[in-house]
Amino acid sequence: MMYDTLADHPDSLLEFVKIDFSITLLHAAAETGHLKFVEEIRRTCPDLAMKYDENRYLASHIAAKSGKYGVLFHMLSINLNFLHLPSEEDN
Repeated sequence: MMYDTLADHPDSLLEFVKIDFSITLLHAAAETGHLKFVEEIRRTCPDLAMKYDENRYLASHIAAKSGKYGVLFHMLSINLNFLHLPSEEDN
């Protein structure tokens, strides 16, 4: 249902990501293993892949931690930097 809504109204996702949440939609989709939603978010808002949550995890870290390896492998096939661990300078 949510995927259909995004397909019909792609700009709604762009407006939603302007809100400052502790996690992004990409983090939530990665945690639940919703690959189609991850693909759509990455296509629409590619910068979210390098956004850290409050625990300094990227969405790819969340996918790995949650055992959602299909999502993790998809993200890594796009960019290996999605495994980046933050340093003190990344604050």
